[in-house]
Amino acid sequence: MKKFLVAMMAVTSLSHASAFTVNVSDFNFDYKNPHGEGSAATFSRSTKSQAGVQVIVDRIDKDFKFAVTGAENQDFELKNAPSVMTEAEAMTVSGFNLNVSEQVDMSLQSARFTSKDDILKLDGLSLNCQRAPESKEVLDQFILGCIQRLNFKVGKYSSQELLKSLAYVLEEAVGVTELQKGNLSISSVALKVTNGKYELSADVKAQVSGKVTSKGSFGYDTGTGVLSIKISEVKIAFLNITSKVFDELKKNQNEKLKVKEPFVYLTVK
Repeated sequence: MKKFLVAMMAVTSLSHASAFTVNVSDFNFDYKNPHGEGSAATFSRSTKSQAGVQVIVDRIDKDFKFAVTGAENQDFELKNAPSVMTEAEAMTVSGFNLNVSEQVDMSLQSARFTSKDDILKLDGLSLNCQRAPESKEVLDQFILGCIQRLNFKVGKYSSQELLKSLAYVLEEAVGVTELQKGNLSISSVALKVTNGKYELSADVKAQVSGKVTSKGSFGYDTGTGVLSIKISEVKIAFLNITSKVFDELKKNQNEKLKVKEPFVYLTVK
């Protein structure tokens, strides 16, 4: 769950750094800390539209500077970027599409974020959520809109950090052994949110395979920038593993992630 939210925050943070409407098609990008280069078939921001643009990215501490060159030159800055970006030693993005207007639509063929401690892999990602125009800040508009209506899917998902945690949960809950050797995969991830209530499912393949499901709800305080997640239950097949999931979440608490069962609190700004 944490990694899904981090990925979503990266998208909404980039929207916050740009203008009211954005459209990007077929963006491909390679990055090795602290510099990256890429290209997009089309790029538009508000009324400005360009085709065949080049993008140069440089990291400065926790900020990323984007320079877009084409028919016109445009510069952007992403302040306090998500840790999935700032901690990355290398990033590769293929087939990224983003349309930000009254709602946000995003698709991605593949992405890899490699850090010293983890490798996050995403394949076949799609996201669609509405926007809450009554909020002044763009980040708040998307978070509030997404917790009212969101459809998020990933064909294949992999993270060494997540797989290690999931292996521990399964070992503790169902007595599965030797999962640390890599005999574990996650696919067909689907997160649906309607009026603040979420349903999450994913296919897990291991010595004991099955569908992991979770139900709960989201809340968001625009004043504090804290996203609250109430995790009502987590199951694999018919086995309830909620308590084991919370045991593992508590191990990963930090200044931005706090756990108080049945809630998880994530500071996003």
